[in-house]
Amino acid sequence: MTAFVALLRGINMGGGDKLAMADLRAFISFFDFDDVQTVLQSGNALFRGIARTARNWNTVLKLARLAAT
Repeated sequence: MTAFVALLRGINMGGGDKLAMADLRAFISFFDFDDVQTVLQSGNALFRGIARTARNWNTVLKLARLAAT
């Protein structure tokens, strides 16, 4: 398995909409990644995946960008 680190900038920086870390973990897990952990409320995440799921990461990023707009 490959280990991944997601350093998501601008998550929960104050103001209005907050992203619950449970929702972020569920979002990443939905794409078949395992051992998903988040770090505090920073939006940073650690997770694992096999080569097939690693290709899904670009899809995850595209969907996250669309959801943020």
